[in-house]
Amino acid sequence: MKALGLLTLGISMMLAIATSPRTVQSNVVRDQAATQEPKVKISITTGGQPFGPVRDRFRTGEQIPVAITMTNTSNEPVYVCISSPLYQDLPELTKDGHHVPYMSCQAYVLGYSQKNRQCADVSLPEPALLPPQEPTLVDWFILSDYSSLVTDGWYDPLPPGHYELSLQRRIDCCDGPMIESNKTDFEIDP
Repeated sequence: MKALGLLTLGISMMLAIATSPRTVQSNVVRDQAATQEPKVKISITTGGQPFGPVRDRFRTGEQIPVAITMTNTSNEPVYVCISSPLYQDLPELTKDGHHVPYMSCQAYVLGYSQKNRQCADVSLPEPALLPPQEPTLVDWFILSDYSSLVTDGWYDPLPPGHYELSLQRRIDCCDGPMIESNKTDFEIDP
């Protein structure tokens, strides 16, 4: 009788692990990669929740926050991972059509973390459930920030000009395919 109880407990635990958010998330990512049609759409805005209204104009010296929204385009709930922007996000910024490089400290940390595969050790990933067909604010990051010497921004202070931003975001925490976001334009005025 005791052996039957342990067997039942073992089977229950295996089922729980097999249907855990992490396993479901990995299956979703594999399914997306196999079909080449993402089931998750990534949208970015400059400003926007939780930073007030979406904006397309900033002044020199102003912090530029970027809000990330995901939309599950399937008819079933989907789990995605929320981790550090360093491991999940690769912004691509152009100014007047020319590539803008990451700030040197951010480029170094990004390269080091990729080389040493630190994501699983350092990042604190957590699953997030995306309901079907419902845009969900999942994350945000600072594109450029002049407010302090210690910043989490990706870029050095941005001079006045016309900018275009897009983002590649990993759906899984540390590995797997990346999905490209929309492009958004903004201006920096003197």
